[in-house]
Amino acid sequence: MLNRIIVPLDGSQLSHAALPLARSLAGRTGAAITLVSVIDPPRDFFIVPQDSSATRLRPKDVDHLAEEEKRLQEYLDRIKTTFEHIRVSTDIRLGNAAEEILDAAGVRPETAIVMASHGRSGFGRVLLGSVANRVVQTTSVPVFIVRASTDSQAEYGKQKVNNVAVALDGSRLAEQALDKAYSIFQNNVRYTILRIVEPIAPGQAYSSEMIANYEREAREAAEDYLETVSETLKARGATVSADVRVTQPAGGIRRIADEFGADMIAMTTHGRSGMNRFLMGSVAERVLHEADRPVMIIRGSVDE
Repeated sequence: MLNRIIVPLDGSQLSHAALPLARSLAGRTGAAITLVSVIDPPRDFFIVPQDSSATRLRPKDVDHLAEEEKRLQEYLDRIKTTFEHIRVSTDIRLGNAAEEILDAAGVRPETAIVMASHGRSGFGRVLLGSVANRVVQTTSVPVFIVRASTDSQAEYGKQKVNNVAVALDGSRLAEQALDKAYSIFQNNVRYTILRIVEPIAPGQAYSSEMIANYEREAREAAEDYLETVSETLKARGATVSADVRVTQPAGGIRRIADEFGADMIAMTTHGRSGMNRFLMGSVAERVLHEADRPVMIIRGSVDE
């Protein structure tokens, strides 16, 4: 379950794309929401500290900071009113956007981050895309990435989440995304679990018979694996669909999610590669950049 949801906002309409999903997750789980805005100052914002314990601001910087903080507080207070029957707090920070978001989230497993993939940061810089990448790569809590949108109604809407597609590669690392998705959504959604068998690259010295045998055996193994995972979920009372494809990973994940009507894709950022497995790190990055629906990313841990 979730107890706390961090939602980074930068004042742009693009960043508001995260709000409908945050609203939906909070409604499902009872989690409280923290709206976070980070003031990202220019490099010359600070002067050199006079001692090692403090950094002194120039008077004009103090005034600028106070004005920016007031503006952001008014902005977050307005966004706060768009949430009904949900506990909402605000948090304004000064510093590097990614670092402050990570610090706000901490490492508590009951926390999640919901953020848009692109937007403008403080002082008008285009930054949120790279911030999202840094957050995904660093944090141990689940991150929900939503494609940025200029839809002016985004801050008032609510994201539908009835079907979650979970990409698996046969490894325990990849299954951590399924574990986390189930801990959040329980039996309240359909799970579409999928396994991609990556085809042999063109030009390699394999006969057509060898390729056909490989694909058949890999598909059968993948189907057996998904059947085992499906039975485990069904024993908990979940509704499950499963599908195996022999295709390129990122595109295959997106197509299956679309065909099965998934509202969200869940996956880890790491996994095992090989003849019948794919490397989740690069695949997750492509899915994040190209998916037209929210993506829940879990940074896999080999300790689990």
